[in-house]
Amino acid sequence: MHSAAFLSQSKHGVYYARFVVPQQRLTLGNSREFRLSTGTKDPRAARALARHLRVCFEQYLMDNGMYRREHAIAYLRAHMPKRPDAPMGFGVKRTADGYELTDLTPADAKALAAGDMDDLLANLESRWNTAQPAPITEIARVQPPGKEPNPPQAGAGAGDESGAQGQGPAPKTAPKRSRLRIEKLAQEFMKYEAERAKGGELASKEINKITTRLKPFLEYFAGREINELTPFDMEQFAREMAYYPTFLDDISEAKGLKFRAIIEKSKAGTLMTNAGEPALTITKNTHAGYMQIPKNFITYCTKRNIGSKALVEGLSAPVPNLREGTQRRAFLKEELQQIFNSAYYREARYNTSYQYWVPLIAAFTGARVNEIAQLQPGDVKQDDDGLWYFDITDDDENKKTLKTAQSKRIIPLHQVLLNLKLVDYVKSKQAEDAENLFDITPERADRHGRAPARWFNADYLRGYLHIEDPAVSFHSFRHRFITSVHQAIFDASDVKGELIASTTPALILRRMVGHSDLSLMTAGRSKDVHTDTYTGALSVKSMKKVIDLLEYPGVRFWEYTEPQEGKRQRMKGPDAFEISGEDLANIL
Repeated sequence: MHSAAFLSQSKHGVYYARFVVPQQRLTLGNSREFRLSTGTKDPRAARALARHLRVCFEQYLMDNGMYRREHAIAYLRAHMPKRPDAPMGFGVKRTADGYELTDLTPADAKALAAGDMDDLLANLESRWNTAQPAPITEIARVQPPGKEPNPPQAGAGAGDESGAQGQGPAPKTAPKRSRLRIEKLAQEFMKYEAERAKGGELASKEINKITTRLKPFLEYFAGREINELTPFDMEQFAREMAYYPTFLDDISEAKGLKFRAIIEKSKAGTLMTNAGEPALTITKNTHAGYMQIPKNFITYCTKRNIGSKALVEGLSAPVPNLREGTQRRAFLKEELQQIFNSAYYREARYNTSYQYWVPLIAAFTGARVNEIAQLQPGDVKQDDDGLWYFDITDDDENKKTLKTAQSKRIIPLHQVLLNLKLVDYVKSKQAEDAENLFDITPERADRHGRAPARWFNADYLRGYLHIEDPAVSFHSFRHRFITSVHQAIFDASDVKGELIASTTPALILRRMVGHSDLSLMTAGRSKDVHTDTYTGALSVKSMKKVIDLLEYPGVRFWEYTEPQEGKRQRMKGPDAFEISGEDLANIL
């Protein structure tokens, strides 16, 4: 809910604050807007008072179910700040006989020496009018006759950075304007989000994402105060973000550049990647993600009666010429045959364990590459019935992260993975006391999956198999898994069981791939994994019945062979002519 406040000046020079009632709060017989005199001709004092009254009006609308014009005016007048009787802090105080000058400024002394009392009084009056208004709760507090008011409490009141009200009187000096600066509020916002992540409302990975996506917003509005921003400012920022480059951290030329410099080079087409090609701009979907974080920040501020909800409308304005991203698709049957039936797997030409296991696990779990790559030997477990499952979880200490809070889940081992002796491999890594199941060391925080993804997409898929379609990548395993299991559920149903086959197993599928639509069924996630579906969690047995429906006809999977230490094999094309050194010697 938001009410607008504007200033207008009467013919006598006095400023009036204008208030507009939200359309949904209008009642019969009450006009939508009204004005209230600020009682001052000083524009700075009027603006300060208007902001104060605007907060009061917002509070009135929240506290009163029915809006009535006369009640609102009376409420605002009751909360109108009064000029202070205490020493004014600018060299003069009021006495029983009039005024007493205390510490004159050099300008005051000069005016007094020249005998120009009009200039002196005008100077004092101006400083009086710009005095900081008292907070709502302090003005509203009425003391009983003969009782002294409560003494001030340090750090309380309107100047308290926590934004709490009603904890004490206003400070003697006005709070610094920097407390409304966007950078300061953003720090408080990040602390708030960190607490949410600590409480389990957000995945730990979200904090890194929020930091990354808030950075352009903070650089664009550096030094600005949130109350100065307009929806038009937000719209301009959203339009500038259309030129933000993708994979910015990997562009050496952009190191050390601020947002505006990056956008300027991107617009001119002079921002080059390390390969010497013009940097691509973010896609439409990525742009929407970058806009969502500032929207969340603005919403956080408005809950503290800071800023305006209208700013979110500016961020939501249509932005033309956004680049459409590549629409990802699932692997085709023929592509899966190429991937797993090639000589690379058949003849064990892989050089690391992750080159064998990570794609295979993705095909039979639908898990994301980082979720698989960050697995530890202890993350493959057994339930009370002896059924094996992956425990997909996050862990800040071991730099394990998840995309969303719903990504924390368990996935049964498909029978094919059991047949390929994955459990034996896991036990061998447990015996080694390995930190990572595939001996992957993250290149940096939150990037276990980077090396496997880069190898699979660039070296294996494109370089070895020559599958060039940009619509397929490692993530296509996830698309294939979801599509194939859905089809398997449908194929396993009959007319009488169709309802069951299309609801419960489908919900189990959504739980296994970590989709949020099943959040209500994860209430027992932290309890025993053998709890049945009716208590809120899903048993491994229930999920395994569904996951084992998955088949990949025509695709053969070869058993794992441990790569020989110190013997690295070169990757060759699947149809490349090959001859051993011994055979070559015989021919010669």
